[in-house]
Amino acid sequence: MKKLLCLHGFSMNASWFEQWLRPIEAHMRQPVQMVFAQGPHECNETQVRALWQRLQVQAPLFRWRAGRHYCWFQYGDDGSYQEVEPTLQYLSQLIDEQGPFDGVFGWSQGAVMSLMLLADYQARQQPLPFQWMVLGAGGLPKCEPWQSRLRVPVTMPSLHVVGEQESLRMRRRIDELLAACSAGQQLLTPAAHQLPLQHEPSLRAIAQWMDEKICVR
Repeated sequence: MKKLLCLHGFSMNASWFEQWLRPIEAHMRQPVQMVFAQGPHECNETQVRALWQRLQVQAPLFRWRAGRHYCWFQYGDDGSYQEVEPTLQYLSQLIDEQGPFDGVFGWSQGAVMSLMLLADYQARQQPLPFQWMVLGAGGLPKCEPWQSRLRVPVTMPSLHVVGEQESLRMRRRIDELLAACSAGQQLLTPAAHQLPLQHEPSLRAIAQWMDEKICVR
């Protein structure tokens, strides 16, 4: 069975992201095993609200609960990415133990982390950890060394899920990422910074795209 590596967004967790993706899986015709990784760094409420305000994002923040909000890397005051290496070690071990993976589904910070993971494998000249990407509400890595390590244009097939109600700042980041992906396709949804869980056409379109990529493999 094909496997899909699933990387949640900043302040989410694996269980939360699984609730988002199971409706998409229900629309798929090809069987796929979804593996939901969880960011190794815990967030605090002040950090999350400050980041969303800075990015002008209408984030799907539900009632805050301690021990339920995680991320792939922390943000420094200067916008730098911190604690990336432990995350790469964790994900590399997961790939070794549970892979190979056919694709990756990264949401928001998980989309950025997907690109950083790709860049890390490229820099180490290792076989790529996946063959296609679904990148939701994400942008290019903005910090070194990841900005330089990522080979642009990205030639790997990718689907870019974009909410029509995203903030202008996030839309610029998303458009920049799409322009850097030579085999990228865009899917506009009626949502903001979250998957349109009540919009069946969007869920079916994502499922169909993944079905087609699984068939090609």
